Amino acid sequence: MMLLDQHHSEADSENELTMVLHELLPGRPKMTYVICIGTDRHILDCLGPLAGTMIKEQIPIFPLYGTLHDPLHARNIIDHLHSIRYMHEGDTELVIDASLGESHEVGRIRLRSGSIKPGKATGKNLPQIGEYSLTGVVKSRQMPLLSNHNRNESLAMVYGMARTISSGLVNWYKSFIEAT
Repeated sequence: MMLLDQHHSEADSENELTMVLHELLPGRPKMTYVICIGTDRHILDCLGPLAGTMIKEQIPIFPLYGTLHDPLHARNIIDHLHSIRYMHEGDTELVIDASLGESHEVGRIRLRSGSIKPGKATGKNLPQIGEYSLTGVVKSRQMPLLSNHNRNESLAMVYGMARTISSGLVNWYKSFIEAT
């Protein structure tokens, strides 16, 4: 079920994300952990680790896995997933990842109830992740995500989406901490 579908550059996108998280996870910031999927080696696939890094810079104690310095990607996610879930048994799992969509959807941030299958765009067979998924459409489905032929990739757009995602999550988390 789609809970939020908004372009990252819309003026209220950060606040909308914060509000939806408040409705979705009221009073649960300490019982929620985030898995940020992607690699630091490809501009379009760095959305998760970039957002993770931005969140960790503002809230170092936030239970979050996957940053630019310690990314979770197709080669290592299976090795880490079991131990992450063991440490957070019973907690809510929120996953952040880049996604593909139609060309008119590029730049949209989507929060859904339900898991995602990371690596689907590159043909990887990875397990379902997340009770909730927060994705950013970084490219059209018609263009391969990790192609060496793509020279028009925009770090500015990915950065903007990561900033909106991280600000929305940080605002959600801090509002509970400040209230206690």
